Formats: sequence, structure tokens, C-alpha cells
Amino acid sequence: MVVFYGDESGSHGKGDYVISGYIAHKDTWTEFAKMWNAACHSATPRRIEYLKMSEWQHRDPLKHSGQFLGWSDADAEQKIHRILAVLGAFLDGGHIGEFTSSISWDIYNRCIDGACKQVFSNPYYFNLMQITKRAAQFAKSKDPKFDGKIHFVFDEGNSAQAQASVHFQYMKSFAEDNLGALMGPISFASDKDEPALQAADVIAWHNRRNLAGIDTSNDIRQIHFRILEKLTKSYAREEFLEQGLIAVNNRVNRLIANIERAAMSETISEGHADYQGFTAALVKVIKSETEDRLSGI
Repeated sequence: MVVFYGDESGSHGKGDYVISGYIAHKDTWTEFAKMWNAACHSATPRRIEYLKMSEWQHRDPLKHSGQFLGWSDADAEQKIHRILAVLGAFLDGGHIGEFTSSISWDIYNRCIDGACKQVFSNPYYFNLMQITKRAAQFAKSKDPKFDGKIHFVFDEGNSAQAQASVHFQYMKSFAEDNLGALMGPISFASDKDEPALQAADVIAWHNRRNLAGIDTSNDIRQIHFRILEKLTKSYAREEFLEQGLIAVNNRVNRLIANIERAAMSETISEGHADYQGFTAALVKVIKSETEDRLSGI
């Protein structure tokens, strides 16, 4: 079985909202977990139970909490170097690959309104749909005979999690080219328990900072990430553009308005095929309008 592990960064409503993660065979992830945990648990320079980038970045005991409180820069650098060496080895060998999708909160808030915003109340859903579709397309392109299932695992605790499973099932049902058949289950887990999610946290954190245009040229903390970037096998990094989201918003709002008018006139009911096809129509709108309106990051 192939598994994609993904994490989000930027859910606070400002800047870019990013979902990034890595895809690999489950056997690869098993070996990765052993090596990643060994690097984390090593007493050199100190043991940590898991890696969380926000904890690593913020080490001031007067302002923050986490495993790196009070660490010197030298110790923190040594630890992150040891852990990221594991990720770099798997990337360099081509054993895992990255998928990233992002959307600007400004563009989302400016372009999505009305009923469309009630359906897609969080940019997370657009990123989720793009990630899952690209992963399925990738698996098929690598092996046209691939008929397995891709299991999608995301970090738990996100505010969009409850509806994410619903949106995912919709997408599976109406994905083009039989890609839905390649999409296995979606689940959510704690990054404290899943080394692959910790790796996804690393790349999501890194990508959002890059999109924000943060100058890291003189930041010693970024040395390892520049090395990591050179090793990364990025299968897809895409950013939603304003034009595409406006088109999606307008068509979805028109579609919902037509459905509501038909329902009010009692020409359809919840059991009617037109009503039941509402979600299918929504997915087709999104698919047709966003396919050519993405840019490489």
C-alpha cells in the first residue's frame, strides 16, 4: 500500500495556507520511522520524543513551551541536523516524494463568498482536493497498471478536519479517469506518534516560510533547509490563482441558487436525482475551473 502523510501550515488566517507532505510505500515508511525515531531519541546532544518545528523554532522559556526550551543554538542545530539527515537520505534516494498545495488567505477571502463559502468554509478543502488528485495521478503515471489504494493520513486537530472526510468522499466519488478508485481511506493521526507526519510538518513549515518571502539568507537555522531543498523530489508544488477561484466561486454560487429555486418551486426534492447530483456538479465545477489555473510554486 502507498501512503501519503500530510500536514498544514498557516491555518491562522494570514499569509498562505499550505498543505505539504510526502508519499511512499508503507514498507519505506516503516524503515523511515525506525531511523527517524532513532535520531530523535538519541542522547546526542539530548533526547526528544518527537520533532515539532514550532517547538524547535521557539525556544525561549519565558514565551514558549516545548521540548527545546532552554536549548542552546548549537545543541538545537546539532539535533535538527541529525534528524534531517534521515529525511535527506530518503529524498536523495528517491524513496519518497513531496506534494504541496497552497492558497493565499487574502485571495480566498477576496474571491470566495456567499453560498460557496458555506460549502468551502476553509481553504484547507481546496488544498486537500488538489493534493489527493495529484497523488493519484502520480501513482498512475508511474505505473499505468497500478490498481492499489493510496491511504491519506493528515495531522489531527485541524478545525477543518470534521468536514474534510466528507469533501474527500465527494472527490473520490466524482474523480475523473477512475482516479477515485486509487484513493483509499483518509485518516487523521497525531504527529507526535507518526514520524512521517513530523517530516510533513518540516516541509509544510519550510514551504510556508518560503511563500511568505521571509529572508533567510543570513539565518543559520535555514542552512539545513537549503540542503533539504536540493534533495527534495517534488512531484507537484502548486498554488491556487485568483482567476481560478473567482470562476469557481461564481459557478458554485449560480449552481446553488438554481438548486434552491428549483427546490422552492417544488420541482425537485431531496430525493430527486437533480438534488442528489448537486455534489457531483460542484466537484465538476471545481475540477474544470481550477485545472488550468494553478501555478508552480
